[in-house]
Amino acid sequence: MVLTGTTKITYVPISFLVFLVPVRCFSGRRSRLVFICSALAMCWAVALSWIVHYDFNPGLYWRQGGDPKAALAFVLGHPLSTLNGFWQMVYRAGWYLWTDMDVRFGGHAAPFHYFAPFPLPALEAMGLIGLALLSGVKGRHRRIVLACAMGCLTVTVLVAAAFRLTYGPPDSSTIFGLQGRYFVPATLLGLLALAYAVPPIRGARLAAALVLCTHAAGAAYGINHYLQLWR
Repeated sequence: MVLTGTTKITYVPISFLVFLVPVRCFSGRRSRLVFICSALAMCWAVALSWIVHYDFNPGLYWRQGGDPKAALAFVLGHPLSTLNGFWQMVYRAGWYLWTDMDVRFGGHAAPFHYFAPFPLPALEAMGLIGLALLSGVKGRHRRIVLACAMGCLTVTVLVAAAFRLTYGPPDSSTIFGLQGRYFVPATLLGLLALAYAVPPIRGARLAAALVLCTHAAGAAYGINHYLQLWR
């Protein structure tokens, strides 16, 4: 929980997964409640202390005209435009954000910033979804599915909202500054929700092999690309 508190504030809702720890792991319901409350308090205290100490505004840092107060006023005054911006992020930028998270190499200008070829992100997307569906868990786990799904949605919305308010022109409905890696926790929670929502099916090893092979292909492509630059 201490480590979770030191990550981005938008990831802190993951701390609520502590509610999934079963009662049998404690001496009683009271000890479980004390543990949960203590863990959450510790996580949020670290997160809030970090924010107070280091109030980072990416829009100001990158000189993109970010103004949280003006952006919040625009969001409250134009709710439909704001919702449309969120929808465009999912509909138009969703695949790019996945590719940016999955097969992007480097963070500098070209040629040190590039993407692996197209089939790899598609193969890994299919492999991860297939692995989650095939790696189902016996029994009903509605509470876990709901918790993971809500965590996935909460983290996604918070990340988008954070950049909507702090990055880019305040009067624009478009969300600027998003990178795929910001959605790694949400992706993991979504895959967990899928895994607990379905019964186990044979074939998980095949899906896992597909994911590992895709990773290996991406790594080989990246190594070869950098070798060409070094030569």
